[in-house]
Amino acid sequence: MKISQGHMIKAKVAKIDKKKAILDTGVKFTTIGTHELTEDAILERKDGAASGPARVGDTVQVFLENIETPEGEMLVTGQESAVKRRTQAVWAELLERLKDGRPVKGRLLNSLAGGYSVGVAGIVCFLPNRNASKYTASRIGELSEYRVIQMNASRSNVVLEDCRLQSKHRKSSQGTKSKRQSRGELLRY
Repeated sequence: MKISQGHMIKAKVAKIDKKKAILDTGVKFTTIGTHELTEDAILERKDGAASGPARVGDTVQVFLENIETPEGEMLVTGQESAVKRRTQAVWAELLERLKDGRPVKGRLLNSLAGGYSVGVAGIVCFLPNRNASKYTASRIGELSEYRVIQMNASRSNVVLEDCRLQSKHRKSSQGTKSKRQSRGELLRY
């Protein structure tokens, strides 16, 4: 069985108690907290039960964080932990893009009151009408570049600006800047 880090893998529950479960991944045994083995993680039940906690012999799906830790163990987590960690990584990347001004790729999902929703690496962001180009409505479903202009972690809110719109604003503001600079230079002499 080929397994790779950063993917969901199947494992059989070899032993379980109130706090932890020992899983057989087919490569080596590993442990996981029983709180991470939700009903959604159970793929196949050995006894055919319809619901309930994981039991010995059940096949579960877990996220392989690391094939081998420095201690020589395999590190697996439940699906919810993996999703949470991925969301945190994407949020950190969006914050970095906000600081340095680099664009992000996102898919225009749909229009809503006051703007549009845009999916960026699994996070739904907001593109206000004032930050959208006049052709935005015709690009629903398409992948485009956007610039992150505002983030609010407490509300999980990310506000974007269409890069096509910004390049037009930048060109017009550069033109007025150069006029101001030339007037300022004339005044200095």
